[in-house]
Amino acid sequence: MAQHTLRIANCHGPIAILTGNLCCIYCESQAGILATDRAEAAMLAVDRARYCHEADPYLDRPRKIGYNVTISAPHMHAYALSILSEQLFDGARALDVGSGSGYLSACMAFMVGPRGRVIGIEHIPELIEISTRNIREDCSHFLKDGRLKFVGMYVATKNQTDLCPPTV
Repeated sequence: MAQHTLRIANCHGPIAILTGNLCCIYCESQAGILATDRAEAAMLAVDRARYCHEADPYLDRPRKIGYNVTISAPHMHAYALSILSEQLFDGARALDVGSGSGYLSACMAFMVGPRGRVIGIEHIPELIEISTRNIREDCSHFLKDGRLKFVGMYVATKNQTDLCPPTV
């Protein structure tokens, strides 16, 4: 798998080599996209590679997660979390519509803390399974303490007569 790498140097030579999630977050921060410390802490705590299973998950572009759906580019998550920083305070409640892989929901759950709650809504049942597995493997305490939950919202097509209620 290719490794996302950034070499930082000054006139005296190399200072640091950043790879993976740290490199991704550093680039978003330096570009001014990741604009709050709380958003940065969330993106550092929740590793995108656990939610994007393609090679080099840190590339700043949308990536396929299956079922004709993508995980947004890291800069989009950085913008969203930065803009929502004041609303995602300790103990807040949040809703992530179209929760996909669960990455943004996990970042939100980090930001609202153990007293907060995040609900991820997804209309593709298989993505609910994938996002739940991703969280279980990365931040299982978010599920155990009830901080994060995924629910399904299924919409009837014109050929269906019954709406399936959300799974809870």
